Amino acid sequence: MTVPNRLTAALAQQLAITTEANDGTEVIIRASHPDDAATIVALYPEVSRRSLYMRFLRVIDKPTLKQVQRYTNVDFSVHLSLIVMYGDQLAGAGRIIRTKPEETVGELSCMMVDKFQRKGLGRLLVANMIEQARAWGVTEIIALVHPQNGPMLRLFKSLGYPCQILWEEGDYMVSIDNRSAPDFIANPPYDGVEQSA
Repeated sequence: MTVPNRLTAALAQQLAITTEANDGTEVIIRASHPDDAATIVALYPEVSRRSLYMRFLRVIDKPTLKQVQRYTNVDFSVHLSLIVMYGDQLAGAGRIIRTKPEETVGELSCMMVDKFQRKGLGRLLVANMIEQARAWGVTEIIALVHPQNGPMLRLFKSLGYPCQILWEEGDYMVSIDNRSAPDFIANPPYDGVEQSA
């Protein structure tokens, strides 16, 4: 994984990382483009209601093209918006949002199309997003996770970063300190979660 010393908005907008899935298929994790919106809208029928609920924490209808364009045509100084290409197919997307360019805390969210799940793509996406975020100026990643989304909680705990998982008003709030590169000895994965009253 190549991480620049400083990921400016201009560099983030051109980001493209080549890796591979568990089955050896080439995977490209790249910055979103405005024309990705139509492809994403077309993919929504292939996303289960459960996957949508785990991502948005509520029931949603198929979005309009205009709604999706808010996530693909973005200001990369505050919105690190990435697409996962599995071979030549758009398989998922993720983003980290911060309130202003100098903000060091960013909120992460992502979703994979059902047929591309269990190929290691979600892990590749999240690991790359967190790593790139440090160069982008974000040193704390937060994410709100549905209590039934055990795989996502385990994924966050398996990445080698200091990670807190707290119970907060019906969901889990995950906080990851990514000021340093992953250290799997200091931060080994485990399946438990910490709860706060």
